[in-house]
Amino acid sequence: MRLASWIAFVLFAFAVVVQTNDPDPAIWILAYGIAAASAFASGRGRYFPRASAIAGALYLFFAWRETPGNAGGAAASAFSSFGMASLDIEEVRESLGLAICGLWMAVVAAVGCARRSARPFAARTAPLVLCVVLLFAGGCAAQTAQTAQTARTARPSGASGPVVGADAVAVPLAPAKQLVPRVRVADHLENPRGMLARAGDALLVSVAGTGDPAKPATGALLRLEDENGDGRFDGPGERRELLNGRESKNIVDIVRRDEVFGMAGMAEGDGTTLVSLAYFGGPSTIYRVDGGKVREWSRVYGNINDVAFDPKRGIWLGVSSSSDEVVQLQPERGSRRIVKLPPLPRGQDAVPGYLRHDPRSGDVLVTLFSGSTEGEEGGEGTELEPRAGGVVRVDPDSGEMRWLVTGLTAPTDLEIGPDGRLYVLEFCSDFADPIRDRAALWSEPSHGGFRRFSGRLLSIDPDTGEVVVLAEGLDGPTNLALRGRELFIAQGMGTPGRPIPGPEGTVPLTGFIDKLVLPETSRAGAGDRRA
Repeated sequence: MRLASWIAFVLFAFAVVVQTNDPDPAIWILAYGIAAASAFASGRGRYFPRASAIAGALYLFFAWRETPGNAGGAAASAFSSFGMASLDIEEVRESLGLAICGLWMAVVAAVGCARRSARPFAARTAPLVLCVVLLFAGGCAAQTAQTAQTARTARPSGASGPVVGADAVAVPLAPAKQLVPRVRVADHLENPRGMLARAGDALLVSVAGTGDPAKPATGALLRLEDENGDGRFDGPGERRELLNGRESKNIVDIVRRDEVFGMAGMAEGDGTTLVSLAYFGGPSTIYRVDGGKVREWSRVYGNINDVAFDPKRGIWLGVSSSSDEVVQLQPERGSRRIVKLPPLPRGQDAVPGYLRHDPRSGDVLVTLFSGSTEGEEGGEGTELEPRAGGVVRVDPDSGEMRWLVTGLTAPTDLEIGPDGRLYVLEFCSDFADPIRDRAALWSEPSHGGFRRFSGRLLSIDPDTGEVVVLAEGLDGPTNLALRGRELFIAQGMGTPGRPIPGPEGTVPLTGFIDKLVLPETSRAGAGDRRA
């Protein structure tokens, strides 16, 4: 028993250490710490049977409560990696960890009782057995309530996807074009992502970093200011770091596409500015920006690629592209699921990319990038289907979803104009040149999974169904920022410096920001969406 106790002590102590990467570490450090202390004591021949039995019953009770309603499906992916992919997967891991602690406490209690007085074992343990029975009865009731709550807030896993209503806009194969001139305002950025256009000439930009495993902390949050009035942000002192040294990761070895994750979406509302660090494998960190100060606001399971404020409900929302969820973000308390997005008609993941609150309907608009029909790690990496993505409306109260725009290829960010018109980015037109491994990124010029310089910006009128191309030939565009009629576009997702096919030959991949002025529309304004 002593050898088993020391082995258990080492394992529980290791579990204590790894909990520092959890969004709510204190409670889990305590949980595994108690089990480790019990193993340490039993390793030295000290047993506390009654206390161990009570603790074991509590562990098993909470293990029962933590088990998600779809534990069977989540269990298959729970230990394929150590990343914090979704709430379901994390709950499966947590419930199993608690169950292991509970079973260990039961063993300690049984051994301790056997070494005690010669009274009949049943007489000595009957009160504790009754305690366990009562706790499990309470657990059954709690699990029933949790399952009912999940049924109210999430679509069934077998659902066929968002409803296509008569008001959905189908993007034509060849939309009309009204190309708008654009100018380069910032260059040589390492994967620019979320932006906020401040009053005057300031621009907040999150930079995901290089994705180089040899230099994993290259992400940053920048404040760009046009101090010399030349319309660009490249002069001396015009770029200031508010946050640096953030994690950056390229997942080419997983998906065979040149994709870099790190600092991501940004939004403001109710006097607060939040920015997400969507480090693939998680957890994501949500930062609050107060002037020149940045502090941690919350840590959240999953890859929170974008955030948005819902002024109607007074809540913050996010999308997890790793678990296909829309969630409510909570300060210092992680997240609560709003809806789990079911697979699209051809079975591919409905990967949510970005979201915005629609002030006219009160719904949340979510872009669906669309995943591979072979799964995240299957196939060659280019099985993403052209025109399979779109924009859906999500009611945060009921979880109801319906298509607003269909026929988009890999849509990323969107903005809502003062008149209700949508401005939507398409990341690329097609998928080409999957990457076998990291070394292949530099072996020859390649598209790297996404066709370079094939992205575009669409103007979509949800009332009339009009679709117009405002910009084309964009290189991996990811994010938008709207200020009045000025629209900023962040581009150049991928490994900085690697050779890629350009419009006129091979060019080095670089991150940059373009700006264009939106054309006037005939419809009357309906107010800026920004809070």
